[in-house]
Amino acid sequence: TIQQAINAAATGQVIVITNTSEYDETVVINKSITLTSNTSIRPTVSSRNAALTAINITADNVTVSKLHLVYNASSGSNTFGTINSAGGRFNITISNNTINKTGSRDVHGISFSNTNVSLIELNNVNVTGGSADIYDISLSSGASDNTIFNNTLFINKTGTARSLGMSSANRNNISFNN
Repeated sequence: TIQQAINAAATGQVIVITNTSEYDETVVINKSITLTSNTSIRPTVSSRNAALTAINITADNVTVSKLHLVYNASSGSNTFGTINSAGGRFNITISNNTINKTGSRDVHGISFSNTNVSLIELNNVNVTGGSADIYDISLSSGASDNTIFNNTLFINKTGTARSLGMSSANRNNISFNN
């Protein structure tokens, strides 16, 4: 599994997924690594566990790139995102991914809470379903000094929908060409 590769990896290691399989698992990145693929058809990380995200980042200096991330938020208690980073994280890069959130729960595509000096670039984010305030990309709870650019953002739902959301506690975030 991807999680087994992360658990076995040394800090700073690059983990390259070399096939186009679908991985039905929730991935926790708990050390400074790069998770990527080398295929033109991206491998899929799909969380069918409605209580958890597809990828949860709990370490600094993490890169996630060239993956297809899917989260079916049809039930459960997760209110974060398909990919989530929280708790005072620094230097997180989310780049060149396809991110799809489906299901009726109000969950973001990418959620950065108190994540700082990070980069979200060149992603295709599609959020479908839900009825309350949700975003393709959400920065909250003091997320600061982040750069967000050249992402393709799409929301298809009822209720309030915003492609990019930032709370008033955030500062010095830069967003362009989204």
